[in-house]
Amino acid sequence: MNVNSNFQDQLIARAEQIMAQDGYQFSQLAGLSEMIDSSTVPQLLQCVAEDISEETSAEKKPFLDQNYLYSKGDFNLSLVFCNGLGEPSDSHEVCANEFDLLLVNLGNQSIDIPVLQTKVDINHIYEMPVPAKNSPTVILGPYHAHIFKAYNSVPLLDGIKQQACLLTAHSEARGPLTWTYNRETFQPTRLIATQVADSRSQLAASLIGELSGSSKSIECLEGVAKSDRYAPFVRWEAFSSLCKLDEERGRSLLEAALVHDGDQYIRQLADKTLMALSVSA
Repeated sequence: MNVNSNFQDQLIARAEQIMAQDGYQFSQLAGLSEMIDSSTVPQLLQCVAEDISEETSAEKKPFLDQNYLYSKGDFNLSLVFCNGLGEPSDSHEVCANEFDLLLVNLGNQSIDIPVLQTKVDINHIYEMPVPAKNSPTVILGPYHAHIFKAYNSVPLLDGIKQQACLLTAHSEARGPLTWTYNRETFQPTRLIATQVADSRSQLAASLIGELSGSSKSIECLEGVAKSDRYAPFVRWEAFSSLCKLDEERGRSLLEAALVHDGDQYIRQLADKTLMALSVSA
């Protein structure tokens, strides 16, 4: 085993020791930065050297490149390279992190990390959160670490104006859902699934409502809306799509859900939607 791989193994072993401690908190993983210095950084970088292209291009490069090193449970490790242009990505949305995040600056110069504060209440995830807002910039010194709490703060890595290499580690998802925000207005825009399978089901239900009006599609949506086999947010997407395709049928289903559905969030959303439909009628 070469020395580069050996150091990565040492880093992972130390993380596992920390996570095995009684009363473990993800923030304790910030102690991994004690293993990072000018002698160990080259060993980490060598682990992904073969994946980094030396070719240049006249085209604009992505703001960062991410190389995954290890993933297990509450410890998901990667290297992130930022080009320092400080230009936002093409996406018009930013997502509230559903996981805790550790960043370690692997460079020998401090970097300034813009931060967006997102106050998402995981216990009331279906309620639209307050708008996000800019938080004080995090100044991350050489080989120093910083923890960003799930649903509370998002480091805007595409806003970093220095070239930087970051060691990142994130936890398991702290919830099945999160909110996205408009990057310009900071207003919350939509509730999304954090798991790929649930996200696909949610997207499928939404697209059926937008693109299909067949009776078979309506029956499918009604089946999803009534079924407790699906996550509540997937079911609610089916309710919403059904109302778009057949408002009368959707209203009838909402009235039944308000009285009989076993999920409190479905009942709450059904109540609000029925009130909105009554006002617009």
